Amino acid sequence: MWNILGPYLIQVKLGHSASFFGTTALICGTSYLLGTLINRVVAPRFKSMPIMKSGILLFFLGVVCMIVSGSGVQIYLIMAGVILVAFAQGFIFSQCDGTIYGYIRPSGQRCR
Repeated sequence: MWNILGPYLIQVKLGHSASFFGTTALICGTSYLLGTLINRVVAPRFKSMPIMKSGILLFFLGVVCMIVSGSGVQIYLIMAGVILVAFAQGFIFSQCDGTIYGYIRPSGQRCR
């Protein structure tokens, strides 16, 4: 969603350059990567459901940040929400994929 709405918001509404948007997109992508990497460390230690629940909580916190900034365009609040949502997506999606495809058992143990 950020890749579609972000350029309009950053360049048209706020008057920033395209390179500024590129920086925000890079930060967003990095947060997704960090979510997947942290999930890789956390997954062997905990069961799948608590990991996914914490990811969903982070996701909703990001959505709340974006909703709070809805009254006025505040780039830092919007970006905080986007970063949290992207991190949570990396956290949740990699956990779900590992469970669905059999790499991680629902108990949290890795399959060999």
